[in-house]
Amino acid sequence: MTMRRWPLIAGVALGAVILAVIRRRLLVTDVTGSSMQPTYSDGDRLLTVRFTRKAAPRPGQVVVLHNPQDRRPASFLIKRVVAVAGQPVPKGLPDGVVPGGVVPQGHVLVLGDNPTRSYDSRNFGAIPVERLVAFVIRKMGH
Repeated sequence: MTMRRWPLIAGVALGAVILAVIRRRLLVTDVTGSSMQPTYSDGDRLLTVRFTRKAAPRPGQVVVLHNPQDRRPASFLIKRVVAVAGQPVPKGLPDGVVPGGVVPQGHVLVLGDNPTRSYDSRNFGAIPVERLVAFVIRKMGH
């Protein structure tokens, strides 16, 4: 192999490594249903960043999470975080959704932006943060 090929090979290898890192961190998610209207609509595509152990969810953040009632690995919900560990349960949520009225450690409460069409913490309570997959950074074009 000639010395001229080494920069090309090194560039291709570096590009492959960068692409692999990006694919492990970024996720494109499709919105299905109307639970996040008017923010996101059925068919919208969202660019998300996978949560890491260091990243903590914040109230107001839109997240992708594993559906707590569906054990299939690719069954996701898209919801907005409304309270994190140590915060009181927001007004408007049913009494008893979280025993004691405070979000337990390692959990979050999530709601859809369209309350009449959303399956969320009003139905299944607090979600362990381990069930969070990613947070939304932007809507992509159709």
